[in-house]
Amino acid sequence: MAGETHKLTVLWDIDGTLMLTGGAGITAMKQTLHRLLGVSDYPELEYHGRTDYAIVQELFRKLDLPFEKHFRAFRQLYHVQLASCLKESRGALLPGVPELLRVMLDDQRCSLGLLTGNAREAAQLKLSAYGVEHFFDFGGYGDHHLERDDVAREAQAAAAARLGSEFHPERVVVIGDTPADVKCGRAIGARVVAVATGGCSLERLAESKPDFLVRSLADLSLDQLL
Repeated sequence: MAGETHKLTVLWDIDGTLMLTGGAGITAMKQTLHRLLGVSDYPELEYHGRTDYAIVQELFRKLDLPFEKHFRAFRQLYHVQLASCLKESRGALLPGVPELLRVMLDDQRCSLGLLTGNAREAAQLKLSAYGVEHFFDFGGYGDHHLERDDVAREAQAAAAARLGSEFHPERVVVIGDTPADVKCGRAIGARVVAVATGGCSLERLAESKPDFLVRSLADLSLDQLL
């Protein structure tokens, strides 16, 4: 069969899927806003399944601050603060993640990439903090995209560029913890694993109709995806 000649491309979300960071990202954003602009009144925001770019844009809109004027400086300082917060946080890799990553890395039929709302530098800081940066060769990131579907398209293009003739769009799996991960996976024609380790209940995830639904990645094997 044609599909057997192509690698399985697995695109991983980070927060709530690979790891929990103990709130390091939110803490870093609050610290950045205070240090850069002296703002202490931090508004309520929705973070799950969104890009860093979209979150910061909404943050500035709610505070009536000029986004274009401050975004670059905000992003640079945020990454400095994030590195510090990660050192102090009590986060961890989620159940089943180390084992599944090792199995995938060791299997010649599999290639690993990222599909994350984190900006590229933030993603690398988080992966490095938990010792898993070496598992991923390519990815799509939230530096410039408002919509996660566009991040998925970036990840797909990066996979195609990295893998060349070994890449096939019908052999892509997205692993994530929110309905947004399911939606963006569908945008690129991928199968989707939804895992209930990031705050969304199994019931809510089931409503988005993923191909695989698990309580944790300890309940998923590579053989199921192949």
